Amino acid sequence: MTTYITQTRGLIGSSVLQKQSRLVRAARQQGILPLSLYYYPVDADSAGELSARQDGILSGVSFGDDIIVQLPTMLGDRYEQALLDKIANFQQASASKLVIAVTSLPTPSDLAQQVQFFNRADVLLVPSVEAGTFLQEHGLRVSRLAYLNVWDQESDVVLTSPQFRRQLVTLDSSLADQTAGLWVRPSVTAAYDLNAAGGYALLWPSTNNDSEIAAAQVLASGLPVLVNRASYLARIVERAGMGIAFADLAAVTAYLARSNAEDYQALVENAGRLSAFVRAGGFTSHAISQAVADINRLK
Repeated sequence: MTTYITQTRGLIGSSVLQKQSRLVRAARQQGILPLSLYYYPVDADSAGELSARQDGILSGVSFGDDIIVQLPTMLGDRYEQALLDKIANFQQASASKLVIAVTSLPTPSDLAQQVQFFNRADVLLVPSVEAGTFLQEHGLRVSRLAYLNVWDQESDVVLTSPQFRRQLVTLDSSLADQTAGLWVRPSVTAAYDLNAAGGYALLWPSTNNDSEIAAAQVLASGLPVLVNRASYLARIVERAGMGIAFADLAAVTAYLARSNAEDYQALVENAGRLSAFVRAGGFTSHAISQAVADINRLK
């Protein structure tokens, strides 16, 4: 039996599709095959045309094969409903199992509909433990959850041990303005640029239960991280011993003023270990392995 994973293509610059490509890369390393969904105006299709299009996409899938569907597909509820219906036909006729990977938490207006879709999964892969709890509070009934935690920043770049400086470095220009910190322009080299700047990375995500790719670049940099306590990333940072969580930016700047090289070096050693894990794709690889193991236990 074979396992497949979907990936939507055709939207340049979409952060959701960037996340999907990272999961697909980790999945392919484990022998999982991709199913490409191409972005197009779905409403132009009749029901028959949509059905035929999706039959073509699933034509290589045999009864008994498992499928990982990444949601949202960016193609809309109609497309996703039809796709999940077709996959359900495989499940009814064989031991096929469905994993749904949540690559972006739904907005409040889409939450109820998306949770209905998520409930069709045998295993749900979610961005974090906190995201799973949030979805359960809003009607999620799936009992088997796999957790991602960080959208890895795979890279073979060679990083040096960062220099102690009483300096905040961030990929967010507004944070730099608020804290008199150093802004590093987001780019494919951001992890290296942060590392070269030295000091402490400031990580203050706007959401509490999911993270953006910028967070992976920060964690990949090898810098000690000062993070918003309200974000689930505080748990990751503090558990790794690579940084400290704070309630507000005033507490961050107060800590910075009294920081010292000895404490900094202890954080750097732990940050280097997590950096290597992120740059090797460790979080995405583990999440895929966990999801596949869960579906195998159901057979």
